[in-house]
Amino acid sequence: MFSCARRQRRSPRRRYPRPVPRAVVYPGDTVADELLVPRAFIARTVARQTVFEAREAVIGKVARRTLLPGQPIPITYFGHIDSPKKGQSCSHPLRALRHRTPPSRGSS
Repeated sequence: MFSCARRQRRSPRRRYPRPVPRAVVYPGDTVADELLVPRAFIARTVARQTVFEAREAVIGKVARRTLLPGQPIPITYFGHIDSPKKGQSCSHPLRALRHRTPPSRGSS
């Protein structure tokens, strides 16, 4: 008998360790080292360009959105430490504008 059913060999799934929060991190909180734990993700389930790969890149950043425990951390969920918080007053230096005079029209 001819059997068409062949066992397909599956290649082992590659797993990538990513830093994830241990607990909920709320907007405005700074991420500390003790808040992060490593978790392995299958390569197909997490887009590598959209989440942090190294825990050192996350430590010290201020969360702009809520980070959930056990979930990969998207790069866009963080702001700069120097950025003003919501409702906080700040000064923004304005550059001096050059006043350009329009070309004069000849009076005939």
